[in-house]
Parts: sequence; structure tokens; C-alpha cells
Amino acid sequence: TDRTGAFDLFVAGDDDPIGKLHETESQAFRDKVDRLSTVIWLMLQDLRSAGKTSAPPEAVAASGSRSVFIAEVADSQRKARERLSSDLGSLGITVAPRTPPPFPAADHEKAARARLAGSKLVVHLIDAWGDNSVEGREDCTYSQEQFRLAQELKLPQLLWISPRVP
Repeated sequence: TDRTGAFDLFVAGDDDPIGKLHETESQAFRDKVDRLSTVIWLMLQDLRSAGKTSAPPEAVAASGSRSVFIAEVADSQRKARERLSSDLGSLGITVAPRTPPPFPAADHEKAARARLAGSKLVVHLIDAWGDNSVEGREDCTYSQEQFRLAQELKLPQLLWISPRVP
């Protein structure tokens, strides 16, 4: 069963491209949060059960069956990224090394592809402020490039969007 999808906590009509947040007291909001929490729980269960295979530990680590890639973040989300990485590590889930480095565009893409390919889930912590532009490609940031690569590799992605994002 495909559990991926968008969990928008807002409602928008055809004539309103921006939309309005669901009231937090509404049943629609509670239903969306319930579905989101169920999907997150199931993904974490998948990650946890992947480690209970009979394969040798090095094979499990190499397959990425318990690895999460946390995309590059704005400076305002650095502490949240470190906390998430630490919390996942305490659950026995491997977090791919922070990418970048490397910083130059071609080197970054090669490293990011390798780390993404070894991951079962990609997490994005999105804030109103962007992260750094890719060195040699001022038209996109590292997090945007990592999002694009994860989409290209068809990996499940979890996006957390800060309430500061308009």
C-alpha cells in the first residue's frame, strides 16, 4: 500500500491558490493529523523492522534499509536537524552524513546521489529562510537540489514545513 502523499493542513478552492489553514479545533484538522501520525508511525515501524532481518549487520547497513537522509536545512533549522538525527540514532536508525559537503555542484550531486540511494526515507525541514546556493549553481539551493534528486530516485519523502512559511 502506498502511504506517501501530501498532508496539507489547509483548504483551498479553485479561485484561491493560497488557501486557509484548517482550524485546529476542526474535525478536518484532527483527521489530517491522525492520518499523518499513522503514516509516520508506520514508516518508523518499517525502519525498525528492517533491522530485524537475518542478514549480517554490514549487509543491513550497506543496503540502507535502516537509513534516513535528512536534507540540508537553513541555519534556523540546524538545531532541529541535529536533534532529529540524534533521536533517530537512539532508535538504531542510521542517518546519512550531512550533505554538503562536498560543496561544488558536481561533487555534491555525486555524494548526494550515493547517500540518497542508500536511504529508505528522506526528511526535509523547510523554513521561510533558504539554505545556501549550490556552489557553481546560484539558481538553486542544496535543499532544493536534494529534493529534486530524491524525487528523481523516487524515494519516500517527509516534508516538515515551518509555520513561518507564508
